[in-house]
Amino acid sequence: MKIAIDAGHGYTKALAASGARVLFPSLIAPAPKGGIDLGEWERHSERGRVVLDDQEFVYGESARRLATPLWSREKAADSDAARFILIAVGLLGAVGPVQIAVGLPLSWFASQRKEFKVALMGYGARIAFPEQGIGSQRIWIDAVTVLPQGVAGAAATLGATVSAVPESWIVLDIGYRTSDFCWLDRGEQGKLDFERERAGTLEIGYHDVVEQARQELERTYHLPFREAELESAPTVIVRGQLVDVSALRHMATRAVAQRMAQELQIRLGDGLDRVTGVLLVGGAAEPFADHFPWPTHVANDSQWANAIGYLAVL
Repeated sequence: MKIAIDAGHGYTKALAASGARVLFPSLIAPAPKGGIDLGEWERHSERGRVVLDDQEFVYGESARRLATPLWSREKAADSDAARFILIAVGLLGAVGPVQIAVGLPLSWFASQRKEFKVALMGYGARIAFPEQGIGSQRIWIDAVTVLPQGVAGAAATLGATVSAVPESWIVLDIGYRTSDFCWLDRGEQGKLDFERERAGTLEIGYHDVVEQARQELERTYHLPFREAELESAPTVIVRGQLVDVSALRHMATRAVAQRMAQELQIRLGDGLDRVTGVLLVGGAAEPFADHFPWPTHVANDSQWANAIGYLAVL
């Protein structure tokens, strides 16, 4: 079975060659022990449990109150990243050996791709999703392709169409912790020419938006807030009252986009004023769409652009 997996710091996305898709927040924690038997009123979030080689975990949405968002600069050494990949593969119904394609941020790609491939090759477990009725199955990874994620997203979007005239684009892949950028020229026949000297990774992402909102809430209400609970919820409850988080995130997005634009201006200089546009891909593309000073377009299926690019290589 061939599966493309974009195991991001915010969400894990997996796409099978059949077209089947799986998406869940990149959150995982050991399953809590004990508790009271509530009979037929058991929590529906029990569906977010997985068993990996007899170890029980809570993952995805069900782990929001227990887990902290993943952030590792060394993907090869991150056991949670490997678990997310295996969970995604299991949810897609894989059994036995699987062939996967995964990605790394552009600035990490050269130094980490070999180690990441070695860490994943042969990785496997007996995996079960008890509440979903998916029994224990042995799954292991027997082939790994590691790709530069921003370039894969660009190829999946701009490479699928033909331009009437030569064009230049900046592709900005906005993720949770990092954002990749790359300059590419597209010829009249649709051929893409990437410029490695004008590509890289910004250590800025949607996490910065959430963190700014979290700090503002803590200053206002003198209470601790978890990053995971503020990522997408429109409101939170504070002392019995609903507090609007959407507005805080919107203001923070504008400030973070300004930081991104300044960084890109430093990295790319006047060339930014000569491009056809900036193409946004990645899971956080939509919130940033209207906050840059250049012509900006959000790719179709932007959250899945990297996974689509990975799958095309398998």
